[in-house]
Amino acid sequence: MGDTAAAAQRVEELAATAGTGGSRLIWAMLAGSHGALLLARGDAPGALPLLREAAEAYQQLGCPYETAQVRVLLGEAARQADDDETAQLEFDAAWRRSTVWGRDRTPTGCAGPPAAPTTVARTG
Repeated sequence: MGDTAAAAQRVEELAATAGTGGSRLIWAMLAGSHGALLLARGDAPGALPLLREAAEAYQQLGCPYETAQVRVLLGEAARQADDDETAQLEFDAAWRRSTVWGRDRTPTGCAGPPAAPTTVARTG
């Protein structure tokens, strides 16, 4: 699952940024990152509300790629919580969201598919 200690450090750094007046996009990134960290640590019940918040924020911001990413995590969290029906609904929703930017591989809104791990989301 990766280095959760390093991920936790990054979540703390993002929280510090968000706490100094971060935009709605920063808050969505924080919720998604924290939810992903909890999921990686096996805490699906703790991850679910954060991931739902991130998915809703990304959708409202018009970020289809990020919305799809978080919906996949929501599906995995539901699966870990033994809720296969919700997991399938989330995976299906992720697939539908991904087709918004996947038809011509040109992302719309927010960051789109990252070209490299250092890609920074744009808010425009």
